[in-house]
Amino acid sequence: MSVSYDGSVNAQVAVDENELEPVLGPFTDKIQLSIYPSYELLINKISILLQPAFYLYRKELENQSPRFHQRIGLKYHFSNKFFAGITLRDYNFHVSDFIEWNMGYRIKWK
Repeated sequence: MSVSYDGSVNAQVAVDENELEPVLGPFTDKIQLSIYPSYELLINKISILLQPAFYLYRKELENQSPRFHQRIGLKYHFSNKFFAGITLRDYNFHVSDFIEWNMGYRIKWK
């Protein structure tokens, strides 16, 4: 599961006396929640990720990308618990949406 913040959602600016001023929307409009089954191929300290995904929650806008999307990426494992990576989020299996940078801490359940 992934919770992400997309600052470009409903982004607007206004011009006041030749000055650009951002028009800020509510924080909750920019939050997205998605779920994805994941395949991760681990080779030494590097992982290759392949993830079909589906948005469970996001603000509905005109002309936005489909709810079903894909993620493909790389992760580097610094240790058994810490990792960092880069993921390309796309849709329709060929249209890039944006790049995600991530850092994580793995919790192992007994």
